[in-house]
Amino acid sequence: MPWPGCWRPWRAHVRGVPVDWRRVLTAAGAEGEQVELPTYAFRKDRYWLDTNPVAVLGEALAGKNVTNWAAVEGVELLDEEARKKVVETYFRHLNDGDIDKVMEMLSPDIRMEDPVGGPPRIGHEALREYLTSVIDAKSEIRTGPIVAAQDGVRVALPLVGRLNQLGKKDGPRMEIPCVDVISVGGDGLIQEVLVFWGMTDVGK
Repeated sequence: MPWPGCWRPWRAHVRGVPVDWRRVLTAAGAEGEQVELPTYAFRKDRYWLDTNPVAVLGEALAGKNVTNWAAVEGVELLDEEARKKVVETYFRHLNDGDIDKVMEMLSPDIRMEDPVGGPPRIGHEALREYLTSVIDAKSEIRTGPIVAAQDGVRVALPLVGRLNQLGKKDGPRMEIPCVDVISVGGDGLIQEVLVFWGMTDVGK
């Protein structure tokens, strides 16, 4: 920090004005012996990698996404095609009305956002009850292209569901376009299902 007597020269210096610091310091009573400062010990060292770190990590992770730190830390993840296959199979079982096979694909602590705006459903018991009501409503689900996220866990897909009002096996049919974001663990089980739709998306 400059001495009080040299604030003005200091302001001039930071604005690019040449300053005779020897005279300024002498006037401020701070004249001393000039010494050589030590050089920066690492000035000539290079810290840039000579190899492509993405390629190196890609080999180490055997194809797992290098931006996912769970993979870096050794957590087993499915590759993108395997995650897509899990989701395809899940919707096939749902359309077949096979609740037991659907449940086999869900993690014990599965979490699903309630598509009618209520609190999330968590765990097998809650999901079995809800998905059974979806099957009983004679649901038909048409899925669009499945897109894998780069996090090694999630996929997203558009879909259109046609079904009766939940709780009714007969009556008017609804058609609801949605976007689902689904998380799949390294064990191949679905961990979370987020369903995005709005009341303006509901048609007949």
